[in-house]
Amino acid sequence: MTMEIPEPDTFAPALPAEPLPETEAEVAAVPPSPARRGSGWRTLRELVVGLAVVALVFAGTRSVAQGREVLGPSMQPTFHQGQRIFVAKYVVGSPAHGDVIVFKPPVPSQDDFIKRVIGVPGDHVVVRDGVVSVNGQQLDEPYIHGAISACSGQYCDVTLSPDEYYAMGDNRPNSSDSRYWGPVKGSSIKGHAWLRYFPFGDFKFAP
Repeated sequence: MTMEIPEPDTFAPALPAEPLPETEAEVAAVPPSPARRGSGWRTLRELVVGLAVVALVFAGTRSVAQGREVLGPSMQPTFHQGQRIFVAKYVVGSPAHGDVIVFKPPVPSQDDFIKRVIGVPGDHVVVRDGVVSVNGQQLDEPYIHGAISACSGQYCDVTLSPDEYYAMGDNRPNSSDSRYWGPVKGSSIKGHAWLRYFPFGDFKFAP
């Protein structure tokens, strides 16, 4: 790319340069320009606004997310006993295939359960011969690391009604889930795993 250079007679006449301060005393004595005088207030104002935004985000996050501790081995290897996670509410949308949800189980329990969504309303879920199929398609489930999905009883072949979800733990041999007590009601779902924040070495957004 070439740059056009103006002819010499088109240049504006040069103005005499202002003498620059030569000593620290002269520099200190130079009065700040109006822009420089206002820069301190502008910086302070931006800091206050930034802190206000952070406070609002924090307050908003607390209103839609809660910290929880994982109890038991049913979601291994994805989540382990003692890990702590933030559970975010479904403000927009609804649980989707693969979401890890926290809910009040349809069986007596003092604690909420954490499981993975396998089927959503309208799905036909079949657990047979150690594999899981949804709407006739066998699921690819890398998160169970080769575990066998055994099932026996009335909930091994289920067509989900509106507001029903089929949920299973990733640790299939050691999980109490929809295979044993049936679908989860959407109204009992409290949110989905959003962020794993403790231990700090396990810090990660939930898969």
